[in-house]
Amino acid sequence: MVMMPGGGAGDFKRWPIKDFVRLADLLKPSLDPQASFCFVLGPDESTEYEWLLTLKRADFKFLMTRPLPDIASIVMGAKLVIANDCGPSHLAQFSGVPYVGVFHELNREWFWARENTADVLPADGSNEIKHVKPEDVLIACLSVLRAG
Repeated sequence: MVMMPGGGAGDFKRWPIKDFVRLADLLKPSLDPQASFCFVLGPDESTEYEWLLTLKRADFKFLMTRPLPDIASIVMGAKLVIANDCGPSHLAQFSGVPYVGVFHELNREWFWARENTADVLPADGSNEIKHVKPEDVLIACLSVLRAG
């Protein structure tokens, strides 16, 4: 599983890192016991990276501030990519791998809908990405994995 918590345009595009971790915990029972989560992080996510390191999770791997070919390689081998709207997320969508995007608002220019993709928006009708519940993203992930 590849997770992309970036969102260089600002916090309004950043689903909280703690929600990505919660999602990983929710996904674990549905995955191979050896499944791992690779977090793709850039310079704007250094605080999140430092926090993730404190968790000392053997199932968490990190790709921190890496060039696009490295990111592309990890994406192409992913069973699923979960991402905020960020530069690397577009690479993931173009790759054709199963993909779940977490967005603050509906905008079809940011999301390529296919059978093995899903987009998740705040269920409360707000434009607050922080209102997206990990359980809603889990449902989308499981649906995409079944279709994948």
